[in-house]
Formats: sequence, structure tokens, C-alpha cells
Amino acid sequence: MTAPGAMPKGQHPHRLGPRPLPLHLAAAASAWMSAPGGSQMLKSGSLDWRPELAAAARELKQSLQASDPKAFDLALQGEVRRRFYDFISGILAYRHHPYRRTLADPPTVWSEGSIRLLDYGPGQTSDGQTSEGLPILVVPSLINRAYIVDLSARKSLMRYLASQGLRPFLVDWGWPGKREHKFTLGDYI
Repeated sequence: MTAPGAMPKGQHPHRLGPRPLPLHLAAAASAWMSAPGGSQMLKSGSLDWRPELAAAARELKQSLQASDPKAFDLALQGEVRRRFYDFISGILAYRHHPYRRTLADPPTVWSEGSIRLLDYGPGQTSDGQTSEGLPILVVPSLINRAYIVDLSARKSLMRYLASQGLRPFLVDWGWPGKREHKFTLGDYI
């Protein structure tokens, strides 16, 4: 039993995502840090790979040549900082958002390491009948948590599929343990 206001064992006061955070940060930083190099290409009017943009490239080149280079570089640096700040603010907002998934997981019918196969069971059809239904396997991406397709009782792809008479099973990749840390895509397949 957890005291009122206390975090249940194993839960954190904030979300740990988005997953994988280092990859999100690296991709964003790479895009923003390449902006100065990209601006040099635009200043030269080099958009040759897209002939339909040739007229726009010439216009942009003329506009950039007419601007103060130092002011442009300062504005570019300011925009990169603003986007990085907005990105970090978004991550913090995500991590501190009060939503917490409260649905109990369905039964696990198979597991290996941290990977589980969840059975959303026989569905209840719209006329109230129980249906064993055609089995369907849902495999979410390795990046998202499996519950992305089962957020709440009212917003659940898995529960919807069961209500349509299917027998949905969901692969839950779980949190990688020691064994999975060295997995390649081939190992997951």
C-alpha cells in the first residue's frame, strides 16, 4: 500500500522519456549545428539538386547578399539557441506532465528477457458476445513503449481491435536489460 501522495514503488516523479533521449538530443543538435554550413550553401544560391527551386534560390541569394553578414550570423545563432531551448523545454514539459497510465497490463502469455507478449484476450463484440476471433500480432517500434497503442480504456487500439472480434496480441519490448543491451536489429527479429 502506498501512502497518499507518495510514488508507488518503482515509479518516478517524472517520465523518463522521450526514448531514446540521447538519440533525440544528438539528432536535434546535429541539425542545428549544421545550420551555419547550410546557410553558406544558401548564400551561394546552391540549390542545384532541385531545379524547380532555381528561381527561389536566386532570389534568396540576392536577399542574403544584401543583408549584413554579421547580423545574419547573429540571427542564425539566436534561432539555433531558441530552437534548442524550445526542445529542452518540450522534454521537461513531457517529463513533468501529470498524465500517468493507470491501466493494468493484460496477461503475459510468453516472455524472454525483458520482452513480453501480451494477450488482449477474446473480445466483446458490439452485440455483447464473446469472440475468440482471428489472432492479430501488433509489433510497436523499438523506440516507443508498447502502451502507445493502449493509452487508456477509451483510447486503445488494442481494446478496439478486441471489440471488433479479433484476438489481439501485443509485443512489449520492455526496458532493455543486460542481455538486450548488446542486441542488434537481427537479434530482435
